[in-house]
Amino acid sequence: MIKSMPLSDLWIYNSSIIKYTLGTFSARILIPYLGKGSKIHSSVKYRMPSKIKVGNLCEIREGTSLDARSSQSIAIDIGDGCRIKEYVTLASYGKEIIFGKNVLVGKGVTIFGHGGVYVEDYSMIGPHTMIASTNYITTLNQSVPFQEQGFTREPIHIGSNVWIGANSTILGGTNIS
Repeated sequence: MIKSMPLSDLWIYNSSIIKYTLGTFSARILIPYLGKGSKIHSSVKYRMPSKIKVGNLCEIREGTSLDARSSQSIAIDIGDGCRIKEYVTLASYGKEIIFGKNVLVGKGVTIFGHGGVYVEDYSMIGPHTMIASTNYITTLNQSVPFQEQGFTREPIHIGSNVWIGANSTILGGTNIS
């Protein structure tokens, strides 16, 4: 027996299908490396989409931003089966962000890849986590403003099957296995 769905729920369900269909269609035009069976919401924003690679069977949800400004040929590489939840920001900023297979990125996560961010297979990043592979150099000399003291770029490596809890902050030079 099939249960009927209220008209309001049916509208929400159908509009979601339309948004993923349109988003995936436009992504196929913009992104040269988009795997089979991947679903991308129509609200996803891109910068330098020619430097983005999305594997097979991935899902990228509403409000996500993929900023691939980098000197690397592929600045954002999302492996097969990855799921990126709502309002995630991936910004390579000169280096790269690379996800292995089946990585889960929670809602509201921000990743800055200045020094490179590498996440291996089956890892999970909890909601509202900040991963920044750069930091300002700070000295005790207060006569020089922080912004003029320079900054560091150090890679971040997150191993296979690692669970990063919600609201974590991970800075450059960190290795988690």
